[in-house]
Amino acid sequence: QDSTATLCSDASAISGMAEMEQADRGAEDSSNASVYKVLRRNPELAKAMLASGLQRSAMMVSAVLGTQNLRAMVWGQHTAEYTAMLSMCMSVIAMGSAGMFGRFGDRSGRRVAAALFGLSSFLPSWTLMAFGFNVAGLYANSAAFLLSGIGFCSDALLGLAKNV
Repeated sequence: QDSTATLCSDASAISGMAEMEQADRGAEDSSNASVYKVLRRNPELAKAMLASGLQRSAMMVSAVLGTQNLRAMVWGQHTAEYTAMLSMCMSVIAMGSAGMFGRFGDRSGRRVAAALFGLSSFLPSWTLMAFGFNVAGLYANSAAFLLSGIGFCSDALLGLAKNV
């Protein structure tokens, strides 16, 4: 009888888990449906989300394909160490400037804040074009990479999308 009770309790537990999983799927489907409704109702939001994604991906492609090779050429064995330190510093700048950048966006307008955020995102790539693919270009790129952390944790583009 113990084994029968165990089997029954296991079966009811599995049944309960299946019901919970189905409820989770239903909630996920309804949240996806609500996102689609919002995007259909506000196509400008979809454009802002697409622009933000393209902006970030364009920045990351140049960072991986160009900057990483230059770092390896200049820094040699210390590339991973220095890149990690740069990324850590940029993250600290991003966290520290999020509130200030949000206030700046509230005061000057969300469009201005989003434009400044976009400019700072592409700044590291532009410094390589200005200074060249050399040591000076690498250090200018590294400084611009740190500056690109300003507003990185901010909701500037989401705030702009809310206005659109």
